[in-house]
Amino acid sequence: MSFQVIFTFDIKQPYNKDRQNYDDFRYNLQQIGFSKKARDNDGVYRDLPQNLYLKEISEETTDARKITNDISESVNKILKSLNIKAKYFIFVGKDWSYRVADIK
Repeated sequence: MSFQVIFTFDIKQPYNKDRQNYDDFRYNLQQIGFSKKARDNDGVYRDLPQNLYLKEISEETTDARKITNDISESVNKILKSLNIKAKYFIFVGKDWSYRVADIK
């Protein structure tokens, strides 16, 4: 069984005045498996909007709440280690579908 995780965030109180806080946080999100790209129906990887990340999880568990709690715990540790205050949203679903579009 596969779960799709959607993660988005806003940093409320950066620890410095430049974009380094976003870069550090984004790097850490990628370290725990989140991606800034999504594969479309044609197999082409497309960039996601600014603060949106995806992660696919194939686990033995069927408990979306456990996955959400585990990811939240990891994100909280990252935020605390970087001294960043933020709000975030996590969505976990198993019968998923999405579309990535770049309207020009």
